[in-house]
Amino acid sequence: MTMEQEACRFLRLNDEWLVALEEVRQLDGFQDFLRPSRLSTLQDAAASGPVVVLNASGKGCGALVITLTGVKYVHLSDISLSEAHILVQLIRAAITSNGRNPPLAEADCVQIEGLLEKVPVFSNTLSFLRQSVEARHVGRTFDTKILPEDIFQFVLGILWKCVIEPVIRLLDLKVSYYF
Repeated sequence: MTMEQEACRFLRLNDEWLVALEEVRQLDGFQDFLRPSRLSTLQDAAASGPVVVLNASGKGCGALVITLTGVKYVHLSDISLSEAHILVQLIRAAITSNGRNPPLAEADCVQIEGLLEKVPVFSNTLSFLRQSVEARHVGRTFDTKILPEDIFQFVLGILWKCVIEPVIRLLDLKVSYYF
């Protein structure tokens, strides 16, 4: 195909896409299909509590906290886009066990070790993950296999510290006990 033919093909495909998109938007309830959510729609969703929209880019990570009264921004300075990608890769490595919970294969451990070495903030994590739960509690260190549940706990801990806690601080949420 010549460059001109390829350009014509792309224009035709784009036109087909726009026609199909408009057809979908004519369906009841799909008026905003593939459009950014309107603030009013997000604020309606915040009637029962805040809506948090996370954003990660090369320029930084942040959270928009939408309430009925407005929108606030939280800069998530303790996590970067590359670290978020590594957390995703760690979860993917942990779920390769197909729902079972045996120790991860050595190849997976090598991959995880490589991922953790890319981020200095995770530097001591691998030795922590290789310790058995019992060893962690009594302070002894010896090498064991990495369990998927340990990966999940680690990732959730990072997310709590780097993402959830700053949002909770902004919202000034307090612990409450219901009895």
